[in-house]
Amino acid sequence: MKLYLSLIEKWFTMTDPNFKTEDYRNITPYWCSRLLLFNGKKQSQYFWTQNYFVRKFNPSSKLIQQGLELGEITFKEFSENVMTWGYPNAEDTTRIKRFKHNGIKVSLGKIEWGAEDSETLYFVIKHGERSEKRR
Repeated sequence: MKLYLSLIEKWFTMTDPNFKTEDYRNITPYWCSRLLLFNGKKQSQYFWTQNYFVRKFNPSSKLIQQGLELGEITFKEFSENVMTWGYPNAEDTTRIKRFKHNGIKVSLGKIEWGAEDSETLYFVIKHGERSEKRR
């Protein structure tokens, strides 16, 4: 499965396996439904907020049980990150970059790569080697 991420020009231009190797997405219900599985199933009805993850999410990607029986959180498996500058046509290869997917974690981001501050947790989407164009 491919993970499609739309970027503004600044971040698209910087994204490269030798320079900007990750992208950030806010921890919102929308991104939770796109990136997470709860007990092995997509559960988009949960309203996961930034504060919830600050309190509940540990570095090994498991939910810390504190009186809630929600089970384990895992990330969906992706094979490729498809980065686009805006929403280009499929033929506009100058505005599309493809990278091997190197995983997702919840962590602090780097301000120089788009994080708003040094204290906010994000979904950190890791990019690997550049992929060949596939149709």
